[in-house]
Amino acid sequence: MDITTVIVVAVMAIVLIAMLICKKSMATSPMLQPILFLCVALELGGVIYVIYNNVGGGGSKSIIKGQMAFYHSRGYVAAELLNKKAPGKKILLIANPGWETSKMDGSLIEALKKNYGPVEVDTIVMPPNAEEQGIMISELMTNKAVDGIIEKHPDAGIVAFLYGLPENPQRMKIFTKKDRPVIFLFEMGSAEGKWLTKKIADETISGLIVAKRGVKHTEPPKRNDKDTFDVRYILVTKDNLDANRERIE
Repeated sequence: MDITTVIVVAVMAIVLIAMLICKKSMATSPMLQPILFLCVALELGGVIYVIYNNVGGGGSKSIIKGQMAFYHSRGYVAAELLNKKAPGKKILLIANPGWETSKMDGSLIEALKKNYGPVEVDTIVMPPNAEEQGIMISELMTNKAVDGIIEKHPDAGIVAFLYGLPENPQRMKIFTKKDRPVIFLFEMGSAEGKWLTKKIADETISGLIVAKRGVKHTEPPKRNDKDTFDVRYILVTKDNLDANRERIE
């Protein structure tokens, strides 16, 4: 139950008390009848609001809003780290096709832009008949394809991967050259765990977000991004790698 619903329920309780008082006083004060009707209308409106937002169609809206807050928190925490590692650079964010219509991805990108700065999003081009042919995004998001995306943005000082790395990322050009941009992962993707920990240890990868174990996904977001992030996620860097190695390997 969100804070708005709590406030509505509290107001409903006050209105209910007012209704009872009006009903008791009606015999001696008939002029209270319009106030009673108003209280009934307010109470009915409150009931409809609570049902819609917590039981019916509005419940799904509340869930989506909560998920967007968690995605937003990941963008915020990533921006905090990147401001320390590479302030003032342009971020190339490699996403999946369809990111433009994803509310979750949009929330994360919004947080990155607001708390860091310039973000350019790019992805692979899906063939028009990919869905009919049963072609998966992972089949097309190869090392070569991702290298091609990065090469289109030579001015990017940071390359971030929204859904992690493709298989065998050690073959990617970005990991074989010395003069590379800062690399950040919002997920592991298909990379092998032990290889990832080595790259975090030598700071080739500046940070990786992993999910906490045993998280209750019914727990709502908190009042700010940092506390919301801490409910579900861990930002793994060189500094806390040893404590979180098992989450990766």
